[in-house]
Amino acid sequence: MEQGYITDQELLNLIEDVEEHAMLKAPGYLKQQMLQEIRQMEQSQKTTAVKNVRHHIRKQMILYEIKTISGIAAALIILFLMPISAQNQQNMTKEEYYAQQEQSATSGLNKVTEGIMEHVNIITDRVWNLPKKQDVLENDNQKQGPMKEE
Repeated sequence: MEQGYITDQELLNLIEDVEEHAMLKAPGYLKQQMLQEIRQMEQSQKTTAVKNVRHHIRKQMILYEIKTISGIAAALIILFLMPISAQNQQNMTKEEYYAQQEQSATSGLNKVTEGIMEHVNIITDRVWNLPKKQDVLENDNQKQGPMKEE
C-alpha cells in the first residue's frame, strides 16, 4: 500500500535535477517591488510612531499648562482675598502688626480646635451612652415579652 511518499533515491534524483537545471525563476522586478513595499511599510510605521509621540507630548504640555494656570489662579485668589488694611498697617508698629497677626492666627486655630473638640465630645457621649441605651432596649424588650404572652 503506497502512501504517496517518494523514496530516498527519488528525492536525491529530484535534488540533483533541480541543481543542474534551474526551475522557474522569479521575475526580475519582484525583488525591487518587495524592497519598495518594505520601505513604505517602515516609513508608515515611523510616521505613526512620530505622531503618537507628538500626541503624547501635546497631552503632557496641556496638563502642564492646566497645572500652571490653576497655580497662578490660586495665587491671585489668595492675593486678592487676603485681609490687608493699608491704613492700619501705616499706623501700626511692627510689634503691633505681629501681635495682631498672631492673635488672628490663634483665634482661627482656637475656632478649629473648638469645632474638633465639639465633634469629639459628641462621639464620646454617644459611645458612653451606648451601654445605657442597650440596657433601656433590653428592659423594653422584657416589658413587651409578657404582654405578647398574655
